Amino acid sequence: MNTRWAAFAACLFLALPGVAQDWSADEKAVWQLEEDYWRYVKAGDVEAYVTLWHDDFVGWPCHEREPARKGDIGKWVREVRDGGWKVTYQLKPLGMQEFGGDTVVVHYAAEIVYDYADGTKSGAGLWRKFTHTWMKSGNRWLIIGGMCAAQEPVEAPRAPGEHDTSPFVGRGSEYGLLIGLLADLTGGSGRVVLIEGEQQAWQWEWSCRSS
Repeated sequence: MNTRWAAFAACLFLALPGVAQDWSADEKAVWQLEEDYWRYVKAGDVEAYVTLWHDDFVGWPCHEREPARKGDIGKWVREVRDGGWKVTYQLKPLGMQEFGGDTVVVHYAAEIVYDYADGTKSGAGLWRKFTHTWMKSGNRWLIIGGMCAAQEPVEAPRAPGEHDTSPFVGRGSEYGLLIGLLADLTGGSGRVVLIEGEQQAWQWEWSCRSS
């Protein structure tokens, strides 16, 4: 009986996509660096953290309004250190590909929970999606590009003339401004704000700006 269950478990494991035994040696080395990345974040080790980044890096961090360069990339880890935050995390590797022996692209999801010095907490249950592009420079792998975003459902764009059931689809820059405002007000809290109806939304936004 035990032998049959062990064989079944082994077959199930081998059937799972993206498992580590399918990675090349370089891909395994890069994933170890991703693990190091989060160990440095948890420890608030800014100096070690910034050594993972290429001098020519450009990417879009989670909480930035625009892409950032290497000079700005360590400030959130400094906040962890200086604020005495406790960081816990879970990582789920979802895709990795090596190109030409000198480039590896990694896609994964992460849940990052912050316990602050004042006893509050944020991030529980909020998964973010990460992409990092690692480039080999000499004998070292370094992050040359990347992006982070909330793990949210994405709807396909609507064709002209299709019925629009959402009050916000097609609202263009105004929608972006509203979402930016909501992000500022709820950033890092892990909460989701749902507003039904455009009129109520703009009234809510106006009252926030006026207060």
